[in-house]
Amino acid sequence: RVLAADINEQGLQALADELAGGPAVAPGGDLLTMTVNLADDQSCVDLVGRVLEDPVVSARGLDCLVNCAAMPLVGPALSHSVELLERQVAVNLLGPIRLCRLLRDALLRGPKGGTIVNVSSIVGTVAWPFQGAYAASKFGMEGFSDAMRRELAHCGVPIRVVLVKPGPIITPFAMDQLKLATEWAAKSPDDPFAPGFGAKAEWQSAAVGYTMGSPLLFLDPATVAERIYTNAVDPNPPARDTLVSPFFHVIYHLLRVAPTSVADKLVGYL
Repeated sequence: RVLAADINEQGLQALADELAGGPAVAPGGDLLTMTVNLADDQSCVDLVGRVLEDPVVSARGLDCLVNCAAMPLVGPALSHSVELLERQVAVNLLGPIRLCRLLRDALLRGPKGGTIVNVSSIVGTVAWPFQGAYAASKFGMEGFSDAMRRELAHCGVPIRVVLVKPGPIITPFAMDQLKLATEWAAKSPDDPFAPGFGAKAEWQSAAVGYTMGSPLLFLDPATVAERIYTNAVDPNPPARDTLVSPFFHVIYHLLRVAPTSVADKLVGYL
């Protein structure tokens, strides 16, 4: 039994329609949907209320919470408005933290406790140029997840915490990032970062448009979903689960071990 929550009502309906024509979410299970705005306290409270009033949760607790919401924000870190930065952190970091806090007791109610799967990104370990706000929110997600996991273990609280870190995925998210980059460059011709960022945005748009769908660069969404599910049901899941395409496997690990000066130059070409 799954409750899918998203700010995109049309997307939720499409998901419900797709699953209605296929197998159940789980043996004997079903799918519930609800629109939610993770940047809004009351919306999060309403979502939690919907979860807690479910008869299955009331009877045996909540098995798993998957925090996978994210919003793209592309552009020079020093050129974003405070309002955009606050929304980025509210959706990508504070929203998941709210849900972890509010659903803690429900996760503890089951005989073996529940699992929290927080979906971060490889950008939560290696910051990409012109994704500073997004990287900050994902670095924050990783720090919060690590601290929470260690606190739970130290106190003997039976909640498992898994951090899933995917690389680029074949979803509209990647194209949304490029669209935002192009729009920013068009609207900010006088910004001191405009020439450099505009050139990079143009190059990346062409490259992604040419390579989108290639398994060498992008992950299949089904692969990521399967890994999330595997971690959700694993009684002893790993603390971190990184999955990337062959190309980004090399780039990601190289950027992690290379001297800072080398990594800075390398990532500038991508």
